[in-house]
Amino acid sequence: MTRDIAQNQLLEKDVPIARMGEREFEKLKVVVDGYEADLFIQERYGSDKIVIIYKNKHPKFGKFFTTKYFLFDEPGIMSWGYDNKKMKIKVL
Repeated sequence: MTRDIAQNQLLEKDVPIARMGEREFEKLKVVVDGYEADLFIQERYGSDKIVIIYKNKHPKFGKFFTTKYFLFDEPGIMSWGYDNKKMKIKVL
């Protein structure tokens, strides 16, 4: 899949989707708040969720971060959770 990601700043439409029932799917290589990771959206009944798998253990989230409460407010910025916390995400 070819992507045109301006200045390495991610939008939701750029995030690959892991479809239900598929074992093989694309993961996007990113840096989240300074930590290298793989990123994708996992398709689910009801609502999809974002999944971040960190290359090295993150001090707050460990190896994984996932939530169904996410929104890309602006390029490279993802809001998540109920308190509108933010992550900076750049594509490698």
